Amino acid sequence: MNQLSNESPFCSVTIIITLHYRIIRLITVDSDVIDVVLDYTDSHIPSTGNHSFSGLTVLLVIGLLVLMWPYINELCEEIMFNEFKFERELLEEKSSPCDLRFEEKSHVDLGWEEKFPPLLSSGSEEKLSVELEAERSIPDVEGTSYFVCRPFDDGINGVYLVKDEKDDGFLGIFKPHDEEAFAPENPKGKVGEAGIPSLMKRGVIVGDAVRKEVAAYCLDNGHRAGVPFTFFADVPYNSDIKHGSLQRFVKSDGCCEDFSSSLFPVEQVHAIGLLDLRIFNLDRHSGNILVSVPEYNLYPIDHGYSMPDYRDLSDGYVEWLTWPQCRIPFSDETKEDVFNINIENDVSVLQQIGIRYSSIVSYALCTTFVKKAVSSGLTLYDIVSSMQRDIMNPDLLSQLEILRDQTLKVAPINETFDHTFSLYLKEFEIACDSYFGS
Repeated sequence: MNQLSNESPFCSVTIIITLHYRIIRLITVDSDVIDVVLDYTDSHIPSTGNHSFSGLTVLLVIGLLVLMWPYINELCEEIMFNEFKFERELLEEKSSPCDLRFEEKSHVDLGWEEKFPPLLSSGSEEKLSVELEAERSIPDVEGTSYFVCRPFDDGINGVYLVKDEKDDGFLGIFKPHDEEAFAPENPKGKVGEAGIPSLMKRGVIVGDAVRKEVAAYCLDNGHRAGVPFTFFADVPYNSDIKHGSLQRFVKSDGCCEDFSSSLFPVEQVHAIGLLDLRIFNLDRHSGNILVSVPEYNLYPIDHGYSMPDYRDLSDGYVEWLTWPQCRIPFSDETKEDVFNINIENDVSVLQQIGIRYSSIVSYALCTTFVKKAVSSGLTLYDIVSSMQRDIMNPDLLSQLEILRDQTLKVAPINETFDHTFSLYLKEFEIACDSYFGS
């Protein structure tokens, strides 16, 4: 009997594990560690080039595959999870503090939800902001909390991990408004001018991302989508002030691309999907939804590229469209939550945050469309298919765009808040009723 036959049980299991793990890595990220493991495995698995499988060996392989698949899958996920922890620890070791250092004022503590609710009953953006005082040197003052910002290298925007000077854990993510892609102070070579159309996404204005990060949290009704607590922060830096958004740091075990989408809770997928459609997210890829095991809780982040100009709704993108949860009907609880969304109140919130008028119109249109679609019994997949352009025919307008344009002919809208805004929304609602057969 040849060498392969003598070692067929061991070889079969090893081959199964190796192939399964190769497939997983093909749809995630490459790693030098994985390359080393696979090279080692390749060198220790006998080549099948000069051997032939007997019928008994084939049956043995199939039997082992069926019996051991759950354990093999669990082993591979554990290896990937350990690798993620290793890469995360390596990132923390490599990251070095920048010279942006600030002190928490005495009236501010880490109980952000209690001290700074997402929306105050009256007031402007200043009432939603938190002022932090910068310090070049840290005096030894008992009871004072100091924080240091470490630049995050990934991505094209200026992003800082906020870390307690006395603790190893991260507390938040700070995003300065003048360091987003193509803003004047972008630290990653994407320098441009604020207030002009972005080269990244259609319908987006450079410098608006910070406000939309805060808006996404405020619009997450009941926090069902899981957007981490986000608010404005003004951080004095040298002789200037860095204005941006500060988001609570979420401890996670990876992002969606590291796990099978079938593991995610249906209700959370629906909540994130509905929020993405209401704000017409242009950048919902699997890398900006964090995952926490073992419950596989989801935390959507990075909402700067959302709520584009209502006249430019062509670039919507949501990667969860292919997930199986999207074809499952909404629960009664989810339907009730959507029904209770008060667009008029949300518009008031967005005005307080400082969202542009054209983006607020976009939000109002998309949310109206979503509410009508849910009440008509459509699934998340059905709604996306009506709101996004066909990837095979990108020049053809989506149904949402068609209804938008039809309504504009009946009820033209001015470029500022006045009576035409309300009239337009009423006509758009009538158009949606006609389309959905309500």
